Amino acid sequence: MSRVNDAWRRWLAAAGPWRGWAVCPCLTVPTIARAEGGLHPVQEEGVPVLDEALREPGTALVIDLEPTLGVAMAARASEQGLAHVVLLLPRWPHADAALPTNALVTALRHGARTLTDTPKKNVVFVLDGERRLTLPHRPTGDHRVDNRYDITAGDLPTLAELRQAGMRRVVKIIRAE
Repeated sequence: MSRVNDAWRRWLAAAGPWRGWAVCPCLTVPTIARAEGGLHPVQEEGVPVLDEALREPGTALVIDLEPTLGVAMAARASEQGLAHVVLLLPRWPHADAALPTNALVTALRHGARTLTDTPKKNVVFVLDGERRLTLPHRPTGDHRVDNRYDITAGDLPTLAELRQAGMRRVVKIIRAE
């Protein structure tokens, strides 16, 4: 458990002045089982996306992708000194959940190794692009815990709060349909 707690502390430090917005039960709540899962390293073709999105100081970047990919992108942005990174991943961990957490925990622990806590001019908010995954034709006997969720207006800073913190533009990266 201490490695998970260490990872959470590193993510909070990397959030800098934005740490109050961070939420990630996968790193703060003990779970029944945690297994290693696959990682999503940011491929070289993904680097220009980060560089372009964060080219101007005063940018708030919202990454709304599959969460292990979003975590890898955020870790890369922190490592390169491009932005503070904030996890908005309230996916509740459970051994038998509709949205699994094992791979996410692995990505969070792996990404925490490269985070920096130096002051930065930008911020990245990582959302869970799978948070509203549909469960079509869910059988009556499906006893998985439904850990899907919605993001509300209070989960992110307002435009006024972003402006007050020096953010002049907002960029959102989503999965192309």
